[in-house]
Amino acid sequence: MSICFPAFALPAREKHGRDIRILFVHQPIEDKRWTRMKQYVVDTLRLQEYERLKKILEARHGAAALGGIYWIPVPESLYTPDQSLHTGCTPHVVALDLSETRLSCEFLIRTRKTMHCACMGYATEAQRNWIVDMVDALLEEAGVVA
Repeated sequence: MSICFPAFALPAREKHGRDIRILFVHQPIEDKRWTRMKQYVVDTLRLQEYERLKKILEARHGAAALGGIYWIPVPESLYTPDQSLHTGCTPHVVALDLSETRLSCEFLIRTRKTMHCACMGYATEAQRNWIVDMVDALLEEAGVVA
C-alpha cells in the first residue's frame, strides 16, 4: 500500500527565463510524523546545463553522496543559536538534488551526523535567502539560461 500526498506549486519568481517554484507538499494533519516541505526547484534543465552544474558541484563539494545529492555547508555566520551550540552536529548542510532535468534544494537545514536533533529545521529567513542566492549564483556560473 502506498500513500500519496498531494502537492501544488506556486510561482515564486522567474529567473533565467524559467519559472522557479516553491513546492508545498501537504500531508494529513492527523499524521504527526509528516511536516510540510518547501523546496526551490528548477525543473527544465537541458542535458548540457546538467553536465555543467554537475562539474561545478563536484569540483566544490566532491562526488554526489547518493544519486545526485550534494551536501552544501551552510556558512557558520548564518547558524541559529541552537546550531552554533551543537558543535558535535556541525557542519550544518543543505541537500541539493541534481538530476538530468531538474535541480531542487529543500529549505531545510540538517546535520549529516544524526537523523534527529533540535538544531535541524526549516531555514531561517537569512538561511533561506542564502540558499536562493547560492542556487542563483550556481545557475549563473553554469550558464543556465532560457
